[in-house]
Amino acid sequence: MRGTITGNPEASIVSSTHSIPFEISTDVRLLYVFSLYGGLGTDINFGSAEGKGHLNADESVISCSDGPDCATATNPDMKVQADADINVEGKVNPILFRGFVGFQINLHDLRFYGQIDKALGNNLIGATAGIRFVF
Repeated sequence: MRGTITGNPEASIVSSTHSIPFEISTDVRLLYVFSLYGGLGTDINFGSAEGKGHLNADESVISCSDGPDCATATNPDMKVQADADINVEGKVNPILFRGFVGFQINLHDLRFYGQIDKALGNNLIGATAGIRFVF
């Protein structure tokens, strides 16, 4: 049997998470203006994820073109229609351990920083940049 099934697949993932970070770090300062810091952290996570998928196709004709049964078949064409719905729910990993390293510029009441996080035990890598106001 050979043929083509034409469809319109759809997929979506909706995720909602909240995280509470705990960190311990140390830094090295150069001329009070520059800081290089690093440390370890853990995140306590709450949330869920939901995935939905649909594979729905219009009716398609599949023709019998190979094999000994095709020559003797009374109707060598078949009509097929694909229809599949896939719905899945998942939860976040409740505790994530990570290491981080960052660079900070200290200007009087402002701190400009950039940081890279690496989760321990998987390939998750993240980056953060921002401004802190210190008083």
